[in-house]
Amino acid sequence: MFSDQAIEMFIDYSKIQNGGHQFIDLQEENAVEKAIQTENQAKELIIHYLVNHHINISDLKDRQQEDLQRDLISTIKRESNLSIRQIAKLLDIDRNIIQRIK
Repeated sequence: MFSDQAIEMFIDYSKIQNGGHQFIDLQEENAVEKAIQTENQAKELIIHYLVNHHINISDLKDRQQEDLQRDLISTIKRESNLSIRQIAKLLDIDRNIIQRIK
């Protein structure tokens, strides 16, 4: 029913003594390799995007920058296998917003 990887990750997660304030993000087993593999690579993409558009990360929350926000989120989702939660954390944007954007 569960993959060996999922079972192993759950066992490791169960051993954590930090009060359970960590999430398990599983990659899909048949996930296609994407250009962005790590959060650090995603951070580099975000910084490059922000510099090119002459905005700060906090500006992405501004209603006037909604198109840029949507474009950046779409790019990250298309170019990486990062979870919705990881993208939301990197951009400091509610994960429901990330989830709605294709």
